[in-house]
Amino acid sequence: PSNAPSDLPSNLPSTLPSDMPSRFPSQAPTTSNSPTIPPASMQIGCLEGPGDTTSMFNLITDEVLCDGATGTCANFVSMVDALPDKGKMIKSIFGCNDEDPPQTLSLEMAQERFDKIKNDASVTGAILDVVNEGKKLFTGNATLVTAACGTDCCNGNSACVADSTGSVMTVSTGSCIGNMACNDEPSDTIILDSCKGFLSCAGVGFFSPTQPLAGVEVGFRVIGPRACTATHSCLTVGRNVFGNVRVEEGACNAESGCSRVGARSNQDATVSPTVASIFVGKNACQGTNACNVVHGVSGFGPKTAGSLIIEEDACNGENACNALAFINSAVNDITIKQGICKDVAGLECTGCARGQLCGGDPTKTYVIDDEGEDCPGPFAASCVQSNSTP
Repeated sequence: PSNAPSDLPSNLPSTLPSDMPSRFPSQAPTTSNSPTIPPASMQIGCLEGPGDTTSMFNLITDEVLCDGATGTCANFVSMVDALPDKGKMIKSIFGCNDEDPPQTLSLEMAQERFDKIKNDASVTGAILDVVNEGKKLFTGNATLVTAACGTDCCNGNSACVADSTGSVMTVSTGSCIGNMACNDEPSDTIILDSCKGFLSCAGVGFFSPTQPLAGVEVGFRVIGPRACTATHSCLTVGRNVFGNVRVEEGACNAESGCSRVGARSNQDATVSPTVASIFVGKNACQGTNACNVVHGVSGFGPKTAGSLIIEEDACNGENACNALAFINSAVNDITIKQGICKDVAGLECTGCARGQLCGGDPTKTYVIDDEGEDCPGPFAASCVQSNSTP
């Protein structure tokens, strides 16, 4: 969006190191429920009208599998199949294209979309919870979804607009309320009872100025439930991020609450992008500008590497994580642990980790679990091997 607020910190360094690794794939955390025997298949189809649970459901008869895995994927498939009509709304997330009326996808495309979220318990659990609360899900192109919503969602001037032709979005009732609330949304965005306010979720995880090439994999963008409920609250969070962008329940519920956290430089028309993911946990980033530009690109970049995890109830207070790792030489994964950076005045984590992290070793994660010890840093003792338990 061209009318994004310009409230970035002004005390940026005049020169920035360019010694960034060319590629550092990483992903947002996944969790697993207790194992179950994976079902043989989940038949994926598309409702004849977005969200119309009484219409005929067109089934793809081939199997969409969990690859024999137990745990989150198997639980999700079992629970969806146990919901006759409500389950159809969920299956449409993976089975609908952008045509009018929507048509079923090929098995290959349905599997690709299903694979993005099938092992992430945060996402699958949120989808099931919202449907079980009685919310409807509408899947299709932005125009069809807006029409199907009526006044229950996509309610406002340009409230639901895709970032490009062919994009498919899923919106629940109670979502995208307000002018341009869900404007410039990339394909496979899922918004669950969230995004209420002017520009509240505009451009979440979108790409500018160029779109990814066909065939280049891009992660999911999932908001909610009940997240991003104020003006500019999640505006352009995770911009130009090729991995997952996830904002959990109750997060960023204040004006500019996520303040473009994790936004990155555009990588142009690359076939092998640097992959990073952005995760904001439950009830995190409360307060105006609470996650202010954490681990984002500063100035004109470039900065493309380094995933960010802000755990539950972290970064709460006015400007609580103000400009943490907001420098282009900080390219490692960063984890802000549960309940950290909660000073109301926003002083404890201000300017933290503003430098090259972990001695330039991109295999390590910078973990902030005690702002008094880990900030302002960066400190070598705050680094752990990625995918290990701090």
